[in-house]
Amino acid sequence: MMFFSDPPAPSAARPDLASERLRTEGHRGLENETGANHCFLNVVIQALWNLQSFRRRLLRAPWHQHEAHEVDGKYEQGISSSSSSCCYCALKSVFKDFASSDADTIPPDALRQALSSVYDAKGRFKTGEMEDATETIEAILGILHAANVEPLLIPRGIDQGSGKGGSGRLESAELVEEASDFGCHPLCLAHEVFGLEYVDFARCSFCGATGEPSAAASYVYNAYVTELERPSDPSTGSLLDMLRAPRRPFSEVLRQLCQTEEGKNCCECNSRKTMKTERWLTRRPKTFILSLVWPSSSPSRDLLWLILSMIQPTLRMEEIFQIASSNSCTSSTTEASPASASAERSAERSTSLYSFHGMICYCGMHYVAVFWCPARRRWIFSMIPVLKRRQIGAPWPIS
Repeated sequence: MMFFSDPPAPSAARPDLASERLRTEGHRGLENETGANHCFLNVVIQALWNLQSFRRRLLRAPWHQHEAHEVDGKYEQGISSSSSSCCYCALKSVFKDFASSDADTIPPDALRQALSSVYDAKGRFKTGEMEDATETIEAILGILHAANVEPLLIPRGIDQGSGKGGSGRLESAELVEEASDFGCHPLCLAHEVFGLEYVDFARCSFCGATGEPSAAASYVYNAYVTELERPSDPSTGSLLDMLRAPRRPFSEVLRQLCQTEEGKNCCECNSRKTMKTERWLTRRPKTFILSLVWPSSSPSRDLLWLILSMIQPTLRMEEIFQIASSNSCTSSTTEASPASASAERSAERSTSLYSFHGMICYCGMHYVAVFWCPARRRWIFSMIPVLKRRQIGAPWPIS
């Protein structure tokens, strides 16, 4: 998984207390005792923590309403036995420890327990068992969204077990899946930062006729390596051959994956094999998560190096997707003077620029993560079996 973040707004560029502590005191690790197999969850936590757009919003967001629990003689909101299935509060608790604890390592057990409780019927996220990191981040973000729209689900009579009445206790995977059919207005934390929406439809290259559109929404954009190896054009070979060619950016290959020839005839003009699939972006995320789906757990070394060598420090959405106009999903197009139109195009190019922020890899039966730390201007490598962090390499100037 690779993470690309858009430039923060000027007000958001100022360091917060968590960033200042990272700069002066360094990073904390996450516990991964032998046999616990927390590495898949730890790298997800580290990824979310290192994404400033997500970290700041979660730390500032209010706790869900659970029974207060006693800590050092005082009653505080947070993780207790009554809220053990609340992934939102569990993640917020881990972030709070990251920001304020004096410990060198933080236990992720509360979040692991909450995930296991929500997915208990499916037998997932049990302590000691390995899970997929991509599916884990999708599960966490799906739960954050479900917590936001939970009041909409209650009138439909969905069984929530012991969690009733908008308590923020999402205790079943079925509820999370049902919640994915509901939109959130205003946007929930998950959609505000990671929400990606696009529409696919076929267009005739001869007469311009279009087919029925198909809309999709996700937090993670998947690219299948098997599709990269499949021949795209007899004259150019596979998309991997395009990567090997000089001056062929990876974004161009990603575009080829979703702007493909269908090989079908046009129903309007009867032209043969003129239908081409186009993918139009309708919502830009603040952080673009790209997941490379591998056909095997042991790909060839040459293929690994080829994919790693193609990583670009910056990425633009219009290099991958078709984009109709500036923020077409949130604002309508109006008449504008040439000067204002030019300024709008310049602003659009600025907001569509994403910087490579880090990645999660599965290597040697374990997950590892490498992320850019703006506070220390260094790349941080998250290690195993106990997930600690250390600086690697020289700074890579990314804004």
